[in-house]
Amino acid sequence: MLHFSAQLRLKGNKVSVDDRVQELITLFNLTACKNKVIPSFPGERGESSGDLRRLSIAMEIADLPPLIIVDEPTINLDVALSLPIMQSLQTLARRGHVVIGSMSKPYPQELDYIDRLVVLSEGYSIYASPTRHVQRFFSSSAMGYDVRKGMDIAEFLIDVANGTERPIQSRAADLPFIMQ
Repeated sequence: MLHFSAQLRLKGNKVSVDDRVQELITLFNLTACKNKVIPSFPGERGESSGDLRRLSIAMEIADLPPLIIVDEPTINLDVALSLPIMQSLQTLARRGHVVIGSMSKPYPQELDYIDRLVVLSEGYSIYASPTRHVQRFFSSSAMGYDVRKGMDIAEFLIDVANGTERPIQSRAADLPFIMQ
């Protein structure tokens, strides 16, 4: 499948299809399933689901475009299967590709692979900066949230975006357009 996708996407390109397929197999750690039939709809979550997700992303970006947009790349995968996908996407970003992804409920460990984070609430951006600053930003006196060390930051951000997490001195969460 990957070879066929690369043939279609690399027409007229000077890159060898075989070289690109091998590069993608290495990048997305698909060596173990190289000659294996992966079911279209795995009956259960597990390794086959992770293989299928990595393969589907590799097929879509076989021409390695400068801008890669992925929607929910790790949805319905457990953290052990999602982290290799995040690592592959981070590798592409380190190579100079712009990788934009949307994730409705990321695992906290996945945030380690994200350089810049945008948190949306009701269509408004309530945070847009490097991921490593998110805890400090919401704990600041201007924002006033109690973000304790060791707290599940992904769950915290979801609660802030939904309005269920409130600043310490407030009975009601700020409206998203105020936080922006």
